[in-house]
Amino acid sequence: LSELLTQVKIWLEKAENALKVNEQNFDFSNLPKIKFVDKQ
Repeated sequence: LSELLTQVKIWLEKAENALKVNEQNFDFSNLPKIKFVDKQ
């Protein structure tokens, strides 16, 4: 379980960094098993 939590933490950090770098073009479809409401 701790390994999974570590992977999630890393993934969240990557997602956060991607949003900071290019919020408009971040590909939400690549995020596994998580649905996002389209801001548009």
